[in-house]
Amino acid sequence: MRTHPAALLLLAGCAGASRPAAPMAPPTSADGTDPHAEIAKLEHDIVARGGTFTPQVSIQTDMVTMAELPKSTDASCHPAASETCSDSCKVSDAICDDAKQICDIAGKLAGDAWAAGKCESGKQSCTDANKKCCSCS
Repeated sequence: MRTHPAALLLLAGCAGASRPAAPMAPPTSADGTDPHAEIAKLEHDIVARGGTFTPQVSIQTDMVTMAELPKSTDASCHPAASETCSDSCKVSDAICDDAKQICDIAGKLAGDAWAAGKCESGKQSCTDANKKCCSCS
C-alpha cells in the first residue's frame, strides 16, 4: 500500500493542529507580583468593610481612568458629629482608597476587561459608601 505525498502532508498538518494551545501566563507587574491577585485582595477588603461589588457590563478597556473619588472631607459631605458617623466615614475613606488602588493597577493592564470591571465596581462601592457617610445622622 502506497500513501500519497499530499496525504502525508495533510496528516502532518492535522497532527500539529491537534495540540492544545499553551495556557496564557497570568499578568505580572514589574516587581513580579500578580496584579489580578492584588486586585482580588483589595476587592476582598472592600467587601469585608461592607462595600459591594457588582459586575459591570459595559467597560472600555482601552483606557481606565480614575476620577477623583469622593471623600468624607469633601465640602459637600456633612455627616453628624457622632462616633457612629465618624466610623462610617473612616470605612468609606478606606473603601475609596482600596478602589483607587484597584484602578491604579487596572490602569497599568491595558485591555484587561476583568481589571477594568473591578475598577468600575470599586468606584461604585466608593460612591455608595461615601453616600452612607455623608448622609449619616
